[in-house]
Amino acid sequence: MMIEVVVAEMNRTLRRRLGTNFAGVTKAGGADVTFFSFLQNLSRLDPDAIEPLARLSPRVNFITTISKGSTNLDLFVEAIQEDGLIKILAEPNLVARTGEDAEFLVGGEVPIPVPQSGATGVITIEYKKFGVGVTFTPTVLGPDRIYMQISTEVSEPDLTLGAQVGSYVVPAFTTRRAATAVEMRDGESFGIAGLLRDDVTEVIHRFPLLGDIPILGALFRSTQFEKKATELIIIATPRLVKPLPPGPPKLPTDHFVEPDAGEFFLLGTLEGNAWERMRDSTGGALGGASDDTAGRSSGGPGDPLVDGLAGNAGHRLDVELAEGEL
Repeated sequence: MMIEVVVAEMNRTLRRRLGTNFAGVTKAGGADVTFFSFLQNLSRLDPDAIEPLARLSPRVNFITTISKGSTNLDLFVEAIQEDGLIKILAEPNLVARTGEDAEFLVGGEVPIPVPQSGATGVITIEYKKFGVGVTFTPTVLGPDRIYMQISTEVSEPDLTLGAQVGSYVVPAFTTRRAATAVEMRDGESFGIAGLLRDDVTEVIHRFPLLGDIPILGALFRSTQFEKKATELIIIATPRLVKPLPPGPPKLPTDHFVEPDAGEFFLLGTLEGNAWERMRDSTGGALGGASDDTAGRSSGGPGDPLVDGLAGNAGHRLDVELAEGEL
């Protein structure tokens, strides 16, 4: 039997960050006094510098200097807003025997270092799957009844929950699982919805007291806002399939004709004109039919031979017929 699966996912992200660091030098009692701010690691001291010097993070996108007398103040600002949208649509067709599993995965694999016991310093790599995974176990109960066990899992790596193993960081995985069993007729659809996720993260870093000062307090604090919303729907449709009819099966490449040098370089076409080539090779014998049969035997639109050889119009695959045969 065949299981038609549709996986539709929309992933929206919104991220705002505003961070401020500063470095200043002033005269006090005849000596230079240097002061820094290192909130969110936008700036840090350069250990290789002879004199104290701030090394900037690539996240800094605005720099300004304020000078008055013997006092210099450098401001480093990170101000950014990011909007993201991800659309995932997968439509795999799985074929399985009754009582056996069929599964698919939309995602990838993450390499995980695994230390070997009894062998010092020996580490092997294992791969952990992540993404949208679905497993089906169909059982045919009758000519028009199908019992199907479905389990789905949505996972993604999360380095913030990972563990340190030697010099490697092993990521953790956030996972959502669901499993159920349903009984359906041939061609009926079953949807797994409600896999919604809405995460909001707000972080404020500030100096005590100084970060609470109105207006000027923005120099002594850094803020971060992040929102992530995910909606996932999985629809499964079991179908009882029949074997293909005798003869070669239809393929998407059946009607493709390679263009010759003139068609490719002069006309810029990616497919050759099979109808023109056939007519030239037969001396025009494909045409010349009466008006009442035009479009059928004269080589016009509707002629099975023309439809099969019309390479310049793009190869055409009868999807409905192909699905019915599968």
